Amino acid sequence: MEGQTFDMEAYNTSLDRANAGVMPETWLGHGRITVNESDLSSKGKSFASKLMNRMAEKHPDKPTETLAEKAVEATRKKLS
Repeated sequence: MEGQTFDMEAYNTSLDRANAGVMPETWLGHGRITVNESDLSSKGKSFASKLMNRMAEKHPDKPTETLAEKAVEATRKKLS
């Protein structure tokens, strides 16, 4: 294992993908997958994830994938 690095973000994404099929639409993992699949930079993804989490707290009954799409779009506007 010498010389190999561990990517925690990739590990968390793989866990989210593994659980996505059995979790409700309001589960934050759906939103994390959407943000991670976006074309944003690392900094942009971090910002979008934080924004999505805040939106999910305010709107707990909304699907997090929808919230993530809105957060990604808002992040694009902010960074452009």
